[in-house]
Amino acid sequence: MLVLHHPDCFGESEGSSVLTPLQRVERLDDAARSSADADAATSPRTDSAPRIRISPNRLPVFQECRRRHWLETRGGLSPEPIAPGGRARHSKGMPSKVDPATLGTVFHRIVEIGIGNPGLDGEPASSPLPKTWTERRKDLLLDPKTHSTAFAELLPPDADLKRTGLLVTAMAERIGSGPVGRMVHSERVNGHRLEGLRTEMPFHIALKADTKGSIRKRWSTDGPEPLARVDKAIIEMSGIIDLVLCTATSSGESTIRAVDLKTEDAGQVDSDSSEGLLKALGSDVAGPACEAEIEILSKHRMQLALYYLALQSIQEAREVAGLSCRTVLPPAILVGVTGRMVEYPMEMLEQALQELEELLARSARMALDSDAPLSDFARLTADSAHICESCPFHRGALPICGPAEE
Repeated sequence: MLVLHHPDCFGESEGSSVLTPLQRVERLDDAARSSADADAATSPRTDSAPRIRISPNRLPVFQECRRRHWLETRGGLSPEPIAPGGRARHSKGMPSKVDPATLGTVFHRIVEIGIGNPGLDGEPASSPLPKTWTERRKDLLLDPKTHSTAFAELLPPDADLKRTGLLVTAMAERIGSGPVGRMVHSERVNGHRLEGLRTEMPFHIALKADTKGSIRKRWSTDGPEPLARVDKAIIEMSGIIDLVLCTATSSGESTIRAVDLKTEDAGQVDSDSSEGLLKALGSDVAGPACEAEIEILSKHRMQLALYYLALQSIQEAREVAGLSCRTVLPPAILVGVTGRMVEYPMEMLEQALQELEELLARSARMALDSDAPLSDFARLTADSAHICESCPFHRGALPICGPAEE
């Protein structure tokens, strides 16, 4: 039998002493504090530029509302109402069972397979072009078979084909008598002769974005711990340009231009209205001729600025390779209801390019920075409520966002 008759029997080791609950708590606290002090001097590593992908068609809505930008990217929500329902949105003059987006897709397809190409007609191109760009092709924009092909591919079975046919025929006639149609039929427009064209041209572009030192953190028992610092990011975007026109000027200069087809207000194309985009019908002005055209240029400026940069990067690559290149002209919007090709004024394009740079930088920071809560992205003011009306997160039976209350 072991008899412990004196405290000295337990030895002098501190580790063998019996600790009270309070002593254990104090020791744990001391250990935690010493760990935090030891790691306080740790600095985050500097990472190389990560690659971030963005869809070009999201640029306009991301520019309009930062909060929607956060919800679709950081929040991981699809751009659809959370709970379908609520008041349905109707567009005046539209065919039964055909919404504006579907009609736009149908007409884009008609232009893709139906637009003609005069070819070079024996004349050399001012700057070499692929054969597919200069191959002579008959103009079939008004061909009923072209329309039927697009209808069969894209329209629902119960769609109003008669009304749809009237609208696409009216828009095709307007485009045929406008600048694009005249160039397709070998006419000079504003001193430009068409040398070649490409519909649905794919592109890929990578642009650098300044993240202003975004810090990525990780969780630790001592609180968020800086892990990596990112000063630059590469934004990658792939998309399709509706129409690219290659022309030669009267002085022999080779040019190239991105053109984006828009079918807004398509339901009004056969009406007697002279409001909105129809107010500019018949105008020969190259730039915007009415307030509605200024609005449509402004609405889609991010997308068109990107197209401009994409063509510019292609021509710069040709120049570096020692190949002949073309001058990139300001982009334009082809308005379906009037047939006008509305060019971006240079000052509007320069402003759009600057805004695009800022938008890409914000997108990079939003994707990389660990501290980017929704509360940092305020709701739009009541003055911008019209933007919220078209937002999926404000529509439906369960809206989760909307303009700020005054």
